[in-house]
Amino acid sequence: MTKTILLVEDDEVLAKVLLKYFGDNDYSIIHASSLSAGQLILQDQVPDAIILDANLPDGSGFEMCRQLRKVFSGVVVMLTGRDSDNDKIVGLELGADDYLVKPSDPRVIEAHLLACLRRAKSEQQVPVIKNDLRFGDLIINKDAFGVQFKGLSIRLTTAEFKLLLFFADHPGEVLSRSDLSNALGSGSGDDQDRSIDMRVSRLRRKLISEEGIRTIRNSGYLFNPSGWE
Repeated sequence: MTKTILLVEDDEVLAKVLLKYFGDNDYSIIHASSLSAGQLILQDQVPDAIILDANLPDGSGFEMCRQLRKVFSGVVVMLTGRDSDNDKIVGLELGADDYLVKPSDPRVIEAHLLACLRRAKSEQQVPVIKNDLRFGDLIINKDAFGVQFKGLSIRLTTAEFKLLLFFADHPGEVLSRSDLSNALGSGSGDDQDRSIDMRVSRLRRKLISEEGIRTIRNSGYLFNPSGWE
């Protein structure tokens, strides 16, 4: 299966080299030249790995790494010109899986990335049961931000996970678009906000379930606890 990589790097020359290398080697690679651009991409896509610079024009890659570890369970590799031992320790302590110093040969970056992906895959094979929410074949893990349905791991964006968790925390309740919008932090308070319909539709497609989240005409949506068999 093709691996998806998000490259957050403001050095356009380096980014061009890495985009070509990984693209030529059957990866799907997305480039963001700033912290805010990377965060925007992550609202709608969940890559397998993130290659992250420490110094970005609109913020610190270290801080982004720290924030990522609250919501992202994939691989994070820091790639930066900051080569002090203290910087390496900080990066790893904040949750990076590896720390590489520029300049690094793309083949070396790929080798480290693949090693991290293999390690992450083996760790995922150990079931995490702490703080699970279970509804039939649906398992939601609040600590690991993981979702399984019928034994398959489901990759959700941060917004999709928040939406599903809000539903699961209110089983059997009719939730309006305004309720869901506020839960996602958009706070539009608009029951005519059709962006919520699109988010719910994407969530249903990923979970392959129509009965688990029901549409209540003229009212909103309802999480059906018995609809996940």
